[in-house]
Amino acid sequence: MAAATTTKAKRWFPLESNPQVMNEYIRRMGIAEDAEFAFCDVYSTDDWALEMVLRPVLGVVMLFPIKPATEDHAKQERERIEKDGQIVSKNVYYMKQTVGNACGTVGILHALGNARDYLPPRHGSFLSSFFSKTDGKTPDEIAAILQADDEIEETHASAAQDGQSEVGGPLTIKYAS
Repeated sequence: MAAATTTKAKRWFPLESNPQVMNEYIRRMGIAEDAEFAFCDVYSTDDWALEMVLRPVLGVVMLFPIKPATEDHAKQERERIEKDGQIVSKNVYYMKQTVGNACGTVGILHALGNARDYLPPRHGSFLSSFFSKTDGKTPDEIAAILQADDEIEETHASAAQDGQSEVGGPLTIKYAS
């Protein structure tokens, strides 16, 4: 009789929503120190606030609280996609999130993966290797590669310790890109 195996879900400490933390994190992963693009705060999606954002914008990573309404909407979207299907361009870099609290890293990888023509990673860096390994893969396959990668887990853990915020209890937040 074979022994039952159980896989414990991986869970990382969340990243602080802080441009300094995110910019240092992408440098550690392989974006050049002198890159022309960087993360910045966006205080509102109102016109007055968006006018302060430097152009061009390569991507947006948003942090928002998880509420019953957002979870209901996400469930409805999943059901609609399962029923009707969905066409996703092969030009869109996307992965599923299978590691708990890795939404910041996944959002950053989405932004960087879709901006490689403008913001290429350094040769030999984690990002260069990761994108090479995951090009042409499905969102599920990319998620499995991320989940198995010790280097990104260690880099994420280091970045998650940066910043100013103290976390006292369970967090109900999500990043989206």
